[in-house]
This record gives sequence, structure tokens and C-alpha cells, in this order.
Amino acid sequence: MICNSFFLLIYFNEFNIFFYTTVVFMPATSYKIICSLTAVVVIPCFGRIALHGSGVEDEIVRYIVPLFVGATSGLLIGHFLDKWRASMKLLEKKNRQLRVKSKRLNTAASWHSALFEKCHSIILIIDPKTGKIIDANPQACSFYGYPEKQLKEMTVYEIDTQSKKKIRQELTEAGREKRKLFYLKHRLASGEIKDVEVFSGAINIDDTPLLLSFVQDITELNRLRGILSICSHCKKIRNKNGSWTNFETFIECNSAADFSHGLCPTCIDKLYPNHFMNSQQGALT
Repeated sequence: MICNSFFLLIYFNEFNIFFYTTVVFMPATSYKIICSLTAVVVIPCFGRIALHGSGVEDEIVRYIVPLFVGATSGLLIGHFLDKWRASMKLLEKKNRQLRVKSKRLNTAASWHSALFEKCHSIILIIDPKTGKIIDANPQACSFYGYPEKQLKEMTVYEIDTQSKKKIRQELTEAGREKRKLFYLKHRLASGEIKDVEVFSGAINIDDTPLLLSFVQDITELNRLRGILSICSHCKKIRNKNGSWTNFETFIECNSAADFSHGLCPTCIDKLYPNHFMNSQQGALT
């Protein structure tokens, strides 16, 4: 009777520990502990039921093996459950990271659409090493007259009228940020040559150095800027090379203007006075 009471007391205490650990500390408790306590309580109970009426159910020795088996099996099952819970936590963490990354990508895509595709400026993204056009916005495709896919397969050597050596030099200068502003002549799909002003800056995308270039068509703009040195007598103008050229040649080389020659009335009167007098007499008669 004493042995039986001692046995019941032990299992009552074990059940209380199991219940308290499972209910209160289960989220933070290892499955090894939970499963071991569960097996230590449940398996000996089944053993006691099996031994009921045999006359030896009160012998503590009879429960040593069930206790050992319960603890061992609970430990093994708890080990695998702990692995499973750790995997689920890792998976949940990865899912959270993916959701955050996806949100950032969606935000980046929105910014790309707003700043690149919707922009009314001509924008090109160029590889400074190869001169390949990596990306071009719709405004660039409209300006150069090429479909987007075709323009992205081209290089700046195909649109810049300068020599390849000069283009490579300028790409290198822009990539090293030694120079940011370029005045160039670009060839369109129609063959027309346009004067352009290009602002280029070095950027880095996926550890790849690239050039972000803003192109502005200045063909219709007056490119005569600053102070011009002009001869007071013959009216020739000194160019950047230091040589003197006549006014007409200088304007034609540095602007989109062309000249048509004629005579004003004052010069006609001075150079051809007889012609002027005859025209006046004809008008009177």
C-alpha cells in the first residue's frame, strides 16, 4: 500500500510538471523535454494497466524499463521535432526576408518607371568598357528613331559620328568622372545628324560600372556663346584654334544657319546708281 501510494505520488508530480511545462512554456521549451516527460508519464501508465491484477503492479522495479524506454523514445522524437521547428522558423524568417525584398523590388520598379520610363528627357545607360547601350528610355527610342529592342543591341559607335579612338577616350573620361559634359554629333536612324549635349555620370548596378547619360538636342539652339574676338577692320572672327575666318564661314560652322546673298537698297544705290535712277523714273511714268 505504501509502495502504491509512493508510485501514485511520483506520477502525480510528473503529470503536474508535464502539464505545467507543456501549457505554460511550450513555445519556448524544447520538444526533447516535452516528449520525454510525456513518454515517461504515458508509457509507465500503460504498463501499470497491463500489470493490473497480476500482483506485481506495486513493484517499482517493474517500471524501470518503461521509464527508460519512454525517456529514450521521447528524447529521439523530441530531437526530430526540434529540428522540424527550427526548420519552420528558418523558413518563416526566409519568407519574411523575401516579402521585404519583394516589396523593395516593387518600390524600385515604381521608381524606375517614374524616373526612367516616364521621363521626357533622352536617357541612355551605357557600358563604358564596350560602348554597348544597356538600356534606353522611350524618349531616346523616339529621338533616335530605333525600336527599343534594336537600340539596346546597338553601341554608341553606331550613333556617334566621331572616330572610335575618340569615343573610347571620352567613355573612359566619363567612367572615371574626369569629364561630365560632352558636345557631340549623333546620327539618327534616318541618317540625319543632330548636335547633342550629353551629361554623363558614373553609376554602379549589380557591381557593374555603367554610365547614365542625359542627351539634349541642341541642333536648333544658338551655339555661339561667350565673347567673340572680331577684327575691327575686316570683321573676321578668331576661332578656338586661333586662326581668323570670315564672318559667314564662322557662323555656318558654329550654328545651324545658312546664308543667302543679296544687296540692300543702300548698297544698290551706291554700287549701281544708274540702275536706281532708272527704276525711279520708271515708277514715275
